[in-house]
Amino acid sequence: MYDYVRNHISEFVGALSGGFNGVETKIKNSEYLTACFIKNLYEENKDRLGDLERIIKGVLLANYITYADKITTKTSFSNITIYLDSPIILGLLGYSGPIRKRSLREFIGLLKDLEISINIFESTVDEVKRLFWAWKDGLEKKSYDDFNPKTLELLKSKGLDAAGLETEIALADSKIGNLGITISKYFKIDQKHQCDEAGLERHLQSWGFRNDLRHDIACISKVFNTRKGTKITSFDNTFSIFATLNSKMERSANEYFESEIGSRSIPLVASERWLATMLWLKKPNVFSQLPLNLLISNAYSTIYSDDNFWNSFVTRLNDLKKRGEVSENDFKLVRWDRSLIEKVHETSIETGEDFENEDIFDIVESIKKEHFQVKDDEINILKKESEESLERLSKEKQEIELVNSKKNEKIEGLSNLLATISASSISALLILAVIYALFLTFPQNPFVENGEVNFKSWIAIITIGTLILLTLGNLVFGSTIKGGYHWVHMKVKYYVTGYFN
Repeated sequence: MYDYVRNHISEFVGALSGGFNGVETKIKNSEYLTACFIKNLYEENKDRLGDLERIIKGVLLANYITYADKITTKTSFSNITIYLDSPIILGLLGYSGPIRKRSLREFIGLLKDLEISINIFESTVDEVKRLFWAWKDGLEKKSYDDFNPKTLELLKSKGLDAAGLETEIALADSKIGNLGITISKYFKIDQKHQCDEAGLERHLQSWGFRNDLRHDIACISKVFNTRKGTKITSFDNTFSIFATLNSKMERSANEYFESEIGSRSIPLVASERWLATMLWLKKPNVFSQLPLNLLISNAYSTIYSDDNFWNSFVTRLNDLKKRGEVSENDFKLVRWDRSLIEKVHETSIETGEDFENEDIFDIVESIKKEHFQVKDDEINILKKESEESLERLSKEKQEIELVNSKKNEKIEGLSNLLATISASSISALLILAVIYALFLTFPQNPFVENGEVNFKSWIAIITIGTLILLTLGNLVFGSTIKGGYHWVHMKVKYYVTGYFN
């Protein structure tokens, strides 16, 4: 923790250590391990953050007492101009994650409150745009080899595709302007105070820089030019300074110019943490969370950075792929896994940059196992959802069948009732009509006349009674007369049942 605070908050505290040289350890990536501890405090154990915050503020105070211009008591520094490096702009725009964005915006807020001029060179804007173009080109071509996995994850979370990045390029100038940052255009070099850019480049390369250094050299050279050979020893002086997130660039560039600007002068290149050390105690109550936020953002940056450990792993993984020891499918699966960069750093705690083939294979198998587990979990979830859905449908079907059954019973009862009433009414009318017709033909002669039986009258009445019984029986039980009671009953029943269904 001591080394991490010294490296990521301020380097001057080393002078107070009394010869302390750290602890002998087998840990080969202690920065990552310490960053994970800080991240764990921030995410899982916030009640311990107060202890860490006191340590950080104590470090800043110790450095301020040791180094800062304590004679200056003013709180307005309009005489200072700070030129920001492109990674700071990317962080302010949210392309280094929300935590870095928050800490940098608080840092910019401190500078504004102190009335410091905040500028960037036009070449810095161009470099930011070139990076956006490179991302856009990589997304269009699906060429992800140069992407940090966390960058891809961040672009996805922001919903940015190739078209979205093109829009970001078009809006870059206005977004930077909205942050209160002035774009310095048409900067004029004073040849009398021009630095040896070729010598600076050789010096930076001797420190191990292998990437394109033209932008950094151009910015540092311009800031050096603004000083016009004057040694800046007080914050009361008018001067410019180049602010960067790259502590290695800060140390190497200042070493190159030490003979010209002096070891006790205000440096030409400074990190945002150095500036925070020098300026925070001017407004400690207004920006009370700045020191802790700076440390936390540096911890996340350490965890997800493209450092030497990451580059060493990627080189070894590519070699194994070319030799066919890692398949194309495994390579694609692993290379863009969101947890890969963390697994690499976890492994590097013991291995350092010297990854063995077994270390690579272990990481590949670990990621494959996680992906298979994710797929198994997805299958199990889908299976469970399917079973629950079938069970729910089965219950719904039973409920519907029960409702329909009750409904059908009611319809059946109603149709039977209406059919019975209809058929009975029609049959009764028919029978009454038959009776009435037969009554009209009822014999007028008595059944017994002059003491003798009148057989004609009896035959007639028997015939009438028989016709009535036959009519009634045919209506109720007959099968030859289709217009009888049964026919009417069935027709009415079917009609009523069909109407309600």
